Amino acid sequence: MSESSMANHGDQKMVEAFGICYSVRIGKSTLPVLENVDFFAKQGEIVSIVGPSGCGKSTFLNILAGLIQPDTGTLLVRATQGDEVKGRTGYMQQKDLLLPWRNVLDNVILGLEVQGVSKSLARKRAISHLDEFGLAGFENEYPYALSGGMKQRAAFLRTILTDSNVLLLDEPFGALDALNRTQLHEWLLNLLEAYREKSVVIVTHDVEEALFLSDRLYVMSSRPGTIQMVEKMWLGRPRNRNIVNTPEFVDVKSRILSHLLGVGMI
Repeated sequence: MSESSMANHGDQKMVEAFGICYSVRIGKSTLPVLENVDFFAKQGEIVSIVGPSGCGKSTFLNILAGLIQPDTGTLLVRATQGDEVKGRTGYMQQKDLLLPWRNVLDNVILGLEVQGVSKSLARKRAISHLDEFGLAGFENEYPYALSGGMKQRAAFLRTILTDSNVLLLDEPFGALDALNRTQLHEWLLNLLEAYREKSVVIVTHDVEEALFLSDRLYVMSSRPGTIQMVEKMWLGRPRNRNIVNTPEFVDVKSRILSHLLGVGMI
């Protein structure tokens, strides 16, 4: 990562996890899912977690969100520990989860309503963001009329409106075609320039996506998931899509893919 990029990040660790272990019961057996996972994200960082399907990436994100309690280990989110972690993050799950009976505007204010904000005030806040999210003019449309990319932008606006300084994104572009996914990568990075105080944790199985979006990348093993590699990116932000064709980018992508292939993870 360049010095200029690092200078924009605070030293404060907004998310810290130490020795996280988690398993599930299947009948009379126990299936280990996560094993001794250590992780952190500093203020203003975009951090990705990659790994094969079923390695526990989404489970770990649920733990960061406070939706699942680990068997052992310590989790700190903005200096909050234990059960109080729940509700301290903005969480965009893998599917957009837009309610089909609500229009765009009423979908994006759902998190604010859950927080107790009045519908009129929530709508006023959301309307001020519609243009930067590419949703102006579509606020009265229903989800069935939206493209996949617009649905994801609406879901992300709903997450941003929670006003959390820690955002968790679970495969946010996984349901999109390659062209839409590429366009939204650049859109997201440009958008996040206005939210540099926020820490963003992205779970994905796409190594190129993770490298392009992230300041730091964690590579997880197959189940039980544990951290096998941590890669710091040298790129500042914002960035141009052309970087994926540079020798430096191709080299680090090849190295990570070779590691994954070498241990039979993909």
